[in-house]
Amino acid sequence: MKKYIIILLFPLSLLGQSFDISFASRMFNPSVINPAAAGLINQGNSGIFVEHQSKYVGLDGAPSISNAGYNGRIFSDQLGFGLNFNNDNFGAISKSRFATDLSYKIQASALYSISFGVKGGISKNDFDVTKLSMLNPSDQSLIEQFNQNIIYDFTIGVFIYSQNFFIEAAIPLLSNENFFSVADSNSIQLQPDYIYTSAGFKLLADREFQVIPSVTFFNGKNLDFSKEASIMAMTPQYFFGTSYRFDSHFSIIAGINLFDSFTLGYTYESIVSSLRPTIKNSHGIFLKLNFGSLDPVNVNLVSPRF
Repeated sequence: MKKYIIILLFPLSLLGQSFDISFASRMFNPSVINPAAAGLINQGNSGIFVEHQSKYVGLDGAPSISNAGYNGRIFSDQLGFGLNFNNDNFGAISKSRFATDLSYKIQASALYSISFGVKGGISKNDFDVTKLSMLNPSDQSLIEQFNQNIIYDFTIGVFIYSQNFFIEAAIPLLSNENFFSVADSNSIQLQPDYIYTSAGFKLLADREFQVIPSVTFFNGKNLDFSKEASIMAMTPQYFFGTSYRFDSHFSIIAGINLFDSFTLGYTYESIVSSLRPTIKNSHGIFLKLNFGSLDPVNVNLVSPRF
């Protein structure tokens, strides 16, 4: 019985606008959640990020998450551009999203820069009834509406940073997502679905070794207030990090930098809430490719958040 309860609960997380953004994505592809980070990840170079994560391994109907992103500069060093594709599969429900980011950087002072960003996204849902053993016929019209809904969203973000410090925020301002109101399925919500903020600094800022602690806060109208603390340690060849989301889970990330511009990484996640006896651990792998670097020695040492 527990198995069926869990499978039915998973789709509820897809009813909101947000995708499940992993620790690896937020560290190495931050524009996936904050458009102001587009083009900043490689300090003016271009980069591709690909990730796949299997959640709660061994559980029937468990989620799988795939993310891919591109970041780079266009026309000038001030204008950043990003593309992100996300696909989440939760049992009988899958959700795909494509988003485009634009950012503009200004030099606020001799030490600090500010980047402003906008994101436009479009999403599509799919409810595969063939994966369900039981279905109430009266739910058919609701499922058809769910599958036909094209969801768009618009997000703004800001990213303030120096060589040793950053603070960022992102807020979605526009969404037409309203699955379960048949009479008003295209209504526009002018209120934010969530507010995301994060800040961190370089505890050690040597060229050959960096330690970067950070904190992240995430609050949504349909979500509990989330608090997360993380720390990353990086050398030119290796990196290791861990994060802890209070009353939820902890994550570990580790990887190696190869061939000056190629990164291979692994992520592990374990539940620490009351669901831990029931829910399994999660595992993921990601790849990052930087190109166009003028400094091959430093291309992978550059912090994901600076």
